[in-house]
Amino acid sequence: MRRVLLFRNRVDFVATLLQQGRLADMLMLQHFTSRTPQKPPAGNAAEGNSGGTKVSVGETSRRALLTRCEVVKAKAMSTPCTDWLADAYGSGEWCALSESRDMVRVVASDNDPTRVKLRGTFPVLVQEGSSPASVRLAASKENGEALIVTVPLVQSGEKVRSSAIGGGIRAVTLKEADGSVVSDTATSVDAFAAEQNILSAAVCSGILGKLEEICALHATHTVRYDALLVRNPAVQKRLSQLACARFSLDALSSFVASAAVDEPMPLVESVALRMHAKHALAIGMGSARDIIHGTAMLKASPHRSKPERLIDYPYAQQLFASERYVLSSLGASSAAETMRHFTPLLMQPQTHMPAGVQGPLASLLLGGKGGNVNLAAPHANLRVSAAFLEKDIAAMLQRIQQQKKRADPLFVMAIAQYAAELFANTAVVYRTTASLTHEDDSAPRDWLLTQAFCADSSARRAKILCEWELSSAARKAIGKAADLNGCTTHPVELMNAEPARKPKVPSKSAAASVRQEAN
Repeated sequence: MRRVLLFRNRVDFVATLLQQGRLADMLMLQHFTSRTPQKPPAGNAAEGNSGGTKVSVGETSRRALLTRCEVVKAKAMSTPCTDWLADAYGSGEWCALSESRDMVRVVASDNDPTRVKLRGTFPVLVQEGSSPASVRLAASKENGEALIVTVPLVQSGEKVRSSAIGGGIRAVTLKEADGSVVSDTATSVDAFAAEQNILSAAVCSGILGKLEEICALHATHTVRYDALLVRNPAVQKRLSQLACARFSLDALSSFVASAAVDEPMPLVESVALRMHAKHALAIGMGSARDIIHGTAMLKASPHRSKPERLIDYPYAQQLFASERYVLSSLGASSAAETMRHFTPLLMQPQTHMPAGVQGPLASLLLGGKGGNVNLAAPHANLRVSAAFLEKDIAAMLQRIQQQKKRADPLFVMAIAQYAAELFANTAVVYRTTASLTHEDDSAPRDWLLTQAFCADSSARRAKILCEWELSSAARKAIGKAADLNGCTTHPVELMNAEPARKPKVPSKSAAASVRQEAN
């Protein structure tokens, strides 16, 4: 089938939606319906295997990133801790989380612009047993300009100090430490952050895949109340949530990593991917804990019907014991990072028109105008889910249009989480659209997972809006109160207070007798 490329450049899905109120879902349709596989590079060759075609540096780097994601995902399925760091970033230096940009300040040297002084405290991921010589991080100047620097860990005095937090995370404190500038361009800093976001999503996908395997084997192996655990409807729901979390994360990661090699990585998309990945992992770990609770997870056990399959209980035990550290190691898209990337999109709509999107045809294919947004080409069997998705997109755009203080941190955080859910939901719809269109063997399963995920995502979006409305109402009530002492009551005072007694309402017979006596 002959395909026509309607867009010259790959636009950022989330940025296009928030700034222009349009859906760039034709890009998703093109990505998921394309049958061209992405082949990993063979070593570090500069030429392809077929015909000796030269491969650009950008294409080699992008393919290397995809290969690293697969390796990291496989490593995360074998160990839930930070042993995947060597495959992701190498063992030569520590890797700081991307939020170090908001925690570390640099002062450039007057004599040599490549030498800087750094101060601040930031978290780093550490592989057990490794002793690297330096740490690479993103930092900011006093004027807010970002750059990537590398800092030697061994310096005179106490310029560099580190202390263990737990779970492979250490806190590094810099006091006028010496560092070298690796890159001071905004493109390099954005690529550094986007790469971390994509690798973190790969880790989440690997952990979710392993948990899904463990829980499925456990549910078909364990007997409770004279029946297999898998017959319990609550367990079936938890297994469905695990499968949906991994399914949505894989679909979203596939689309975000599909950016053209000659274009910068979509940064806002990667931030939304990381937000969704951490939420999916938290939901998956909670579901797995509910399924496996009450089981002694001391050693791997053979399955009841397939003794050659081992249920890796020690993996789950290690993961549950270090749950908060695992979630913290993923960065979590801090509030400062979310504010930095999403606030300009909400404050300056229609100001950054990406190249290749102009023209009436492209505008029509990107979606409707104003608050009327329609998906371009969802499958007919997904029409109901697509209708709910379109309704929620229109509701979000209407909220943005009606909001006066768009720089409000609570509003920005709520919209960022809401947009991440919409992004993941759209990716799932178009991945299943491609499966149903090509009549793949996985199409029935994908359709069922899409129905379940769309329902859960719709409930989460409603919860996000409800929490934001409650917080806004609470702030308004506190702002109008003349005395804040009356706004809160101590729990002990509430416990000792007498219950409020309602006045007794006379019954109808008593009221009638009173009227007769009055007459």
